[in-house]
Amino acid sequence: MNTVEQRTLSSKRRTANLGSRAHDRTTCLNYDKIKIKVYLLKCQKLALALSLLKLIGCSSAGTRISPNSKAAELQTQHDSLQSSKLNQSEASNTPKACRWTTEQAAVSLTYDDAMPTQLSTAVPLLNELELRGTFFLTDVRHNQGPWAALKRNGHELGFHTFNHPCPASNSWVEPLKSNESYDLERMTTELDEGLVLLKALGQSAPFSFAYPCGETYVGEEKVSYMPLVQERFSAARGVQANSVSRSAEKHNIPAFFLSGNSETMIAQVRKAQETGTWVIFGFHGIGGDWESTSAESHEEFLLFLKEEEANLTIAPFGEIAACLNP
Repeated sequence: MNTVEQRTLSSKRRTANLGSRAHDRTTCLNYDKIKIKVYLLKCQKLALALSLLKLIGCSSAGTRISPNSKAAELQTQHDSLQSSKLNQSEASNTPKACRWTTEQAAVSLTYDDAMPTQLSTAVPLLNELELRGTFFLTDVRHNQGPWAALKRNGHELGFHTFNHPCPASNSWVEPLKSNESYDLERMTTELDEGLVLLKALGQSAPFSFAYPCGETYVGEEKVSYMPLVQERFSAARGVQANSVSRSAEKHNIPAFFLSGNSETMIAQVRKAQETGTWVIFGFHGIGGDWESTSAESHEEFLLFLKEEEANLTIAPFGEIAACLNP
């Protein structure tokens, strides 16, 4: 091993040590594992990332710094910048038209059912990597604050019904929350109330929807409620495991729900890059709750997307759906 390799290895070890320490805004301990990775990705070279750490006053050993040091000043500047970005987002929350760059594959990250681990695990990582997702919400009318904050941070909020109706053939479905227990009138009321909720949370039109369990019918006769969705939402997501071309129908767009390792998800992105298609990923729990994807796999996948950001169009579901041919 030559001298340069030894220095690089030593630098990586010092950086890893920083990533394992607890958070503290007055110390370099605030720069945890994810932040170190982000700076590495942005700087591209380890030496530049280490120079950044030195600039803010962190020693290679991760020693404590004074609140009056350059690190505290940088933190103040960072908070000010974030506040400025937030104000800009609040001033113009109208989704842009088509965000899908020609000749690139597109990726959207969607999260269903308003699960606690999405807020505690997925959202901090998305924000840290400056990636935006779509959150398809169920009944959060009595806990609106955390979800409204997502919209202010640039994420998209969509509707997933309040009661999440699924086929009665599933043993875990409550009797009055099955597709068979609904009729068109009940679904109409729920969809309309869902739009009221989205607006209260700060989401503006066009609105997005996701079919619970991927089912599009109500009643024992299995009457389609897709026409109701088409009247109210610009696009809707299903659960079929396929990538999407620009000619896809907008109101039952396929998505992959892959709870395995990150390599499986990365492989789907690579396929989309070969064909120039759109791949949507659906998640439920992240490191907990139900139908969970491990926090580690989720993190590895998002870091991969960040590394590939220049070669992909990564945007919320509704912004890519706007690119589909009518």
